[in-house]
Amino acid sequence: MQLLKARGAVFIFTALSFLFLAGCATQRSLYHWGSFPDVTYAWLKDEPESGDVSGAMEEDVQRAISKGHDLPPGFQAHLGLLYMQAGQFDKAVEYWQMEKAAFPESTPFMDFLLQSLQGQRFIQRARNEIPRAQVSGEEAL
Repeated sequence: MQLLKARGAVFIFTALSFLFLAGCATQRSLYHWGSFPDVTYAWLKDEPESGDVSGAMEEDVQRAISKGHDLPPGFQAHLGLLYMQAGQFDKAVEYWQMEKAAFPESTPFMDFLLQSLQGQRFIQRARNEIPRAQVSGEEAL
C-alpha cells in the first residue's frame, strides 16, 4: 500500500512538473516584427535617409516571407510612405495595396493615402510641364 501511494505521488509530481514546464514555453509571435520598431523609432527621432530605413524594412519583408511569417499592422503602410517620400510612387501603391489586403480594417486610410498620392502625382506632373517662370509667378516672355 505504501508503495502504491509513493508511485501515485511520483506520478502526480511528474505530471505537474510537465504541466509547469509546458506553461513556461514561449509562444511564437503572431507577426514578424524584425527591426520595424527600432527602425521606425530611429526614423522618427533622427530622420535618416529614407533609403536606409526602407532598405532595412525590405530585408525584414524578405525574412518574413522566407520564414512564412506575417508582417505586423502598419508595416507595409509605413514602407509605402517611405517610398512616397522618396518619389517611388509605384512601390508606395504596391505596399499600400498589400496593407489593404492583409488588414481590411485599414482600407479607409489606405484609400485616403492612394487618393493623396494621385494628387501628388498630378502636382508633380504639372510642375514638370509648366515652365519655371510661370510657376514662380513671373511672366514668361
